[in-house]
Amino acid sequence: MMDRYRQIVELSEDCIKELDTDGMIVTVNDNGLRLFRAAHRSDMVGKVWMDLWPAEARPRIEHAFAAALRGEKTTFEASTLDGQGMLRDWRLRVGALRDAGQVVGVLVVSSDVTARNSALAAADVLGAAFDAKANEAGAMLANAASREADLIDTLRESQSRLLATNLAYQELEVRHFQVAQGRDFALAAQRAAEVIAEHAQKGEAVGQLLAGVVHDLNNFLQSATTAIDLVVASGELGPKNANLLTVAEAALEQGAEMSQRLIGFARQHPYRPEAVELAGMVTKMEPLLHQAVGQGIELIVDPGDSTCCAMVDRNTLERALLNLVVNARDACTPGDTIRVTTGHLSVPPDAGNSTRVPGEYLTLCVSDTGSGMSEEVVARVFEVYFTTKPPGEGSGLGLPQVHSAVRQAGGFVTIVSAPGEGATFELALPRVMGDSAT
Repeated sequence: MMDRYRQIVELSEDCIKELDTDGMIVTVNDNGLRLFRAAHRSDMVGKVWMDLWPAEARPRIEHAFAAALRGEKTTFEASTLDGQGMLRDWRLRVGALRDAGQVVGVLVVSSDVTARNSALAAADVLGAAFDAKANEAGAMLANAASREADLIDTLRESQSRLLATNLAYQELEVRHFQVAQGRDFALAAQRAAEVIAEHAQKGEAVGQLLAGVVHDLNNFLQSATTAIDLVVASGELGPKNANLLTVAEAALEQGAEMSQRLIGFARQHPYRPEAVELAGMVTKMEPLLHQAVGQGIELIVDPGDSTCCAMVDRNTLERALLNLVVNARDACTPGDTIRVTTGHLSVPPDAGNSTRVPGEYLTLCVSDTGSGMSEEVVARVFEVYFTTKPPGEGSGLGLPQVHSAVRQAGGFVTIVSAPGEGATFELALPRVMGDSAT
């Protein structure tokens, strides 16, 4: 029986050590020697475990060893130099070894988490760099939005005066000129879009949307200008002219709503979780998603029934959805279909694990009928910098950001894909009950 257990230990990819009650290393598996990069087994066996750790880590090591002798288990992370002098990060699980109910030694299982910690640190640095650039572009768009808001207030005021007195007719001509100047806003937003597309490392999705959004916004402003032109040319003030002014006001309000959503994507946002109703969020984003997909590919948005709620940062989740839709578009060819849906999922206790905590979840699903992915690609899609796109067309940051957003919310991501059969990304977010959602 002991030989079978010894074979199991040797198959483990972790570093597994047995200590005696004085803290000396009695045995260590072969993979443990490899992970520690020990030149000889004697570099570890026969050594006092405490002596392998720097002074700053020893209080935690002493505490874990003492707890194990009392029959307790301890899990923590610490850093030390390996056998070749390189600093490495370790996740340690420390517990007691018993014989006939008595503690006769200590078992230490160590996992090398150096690569994981380095990747997370790199992602944080990249995120900070992008947010700084996006904040600069957001300030430019905010200034343009302020001009637009002033223009809308002026138009509403002119409508009231027009209906009240004939003197408002002359005032309307002045407002008409001011509305025409609104075209300057579209030009300024276009320039801002070019700046974002050039400088924002994580702004690929925003850059692709800005040109189309600015085009639509310009159409709204031109609709308002045309309506007022008709009023001015009519030579009379009646119900028909009042209706035309109402059309102009509605068009400008549409432009304001679209520009505000654009600014929301460009600005820097701290992580602030809130109760988000997924179906409502998807419905509000549908125009932007259609603009991102473009022509030739069908986008089907089925938000499903309104179900409250997921506790998540709204801005982070919107960016994640946009990234998934843009990735799906890049994997499709004309005639393919992209589908966005919401739903719910239950994870029973017997199906839970360390990444899927049992409970109730809301789901946000993006599927496509595009080229699909192999098992090897699926296994690496959340690695920072990994991309299958040609050089210059992908940063390898979009899907890691999606994974990070879901993990921050306490959820998990499921991927189903095969070459030639499309792909499905399902984001599962813990469901919370709330009186209202945004």
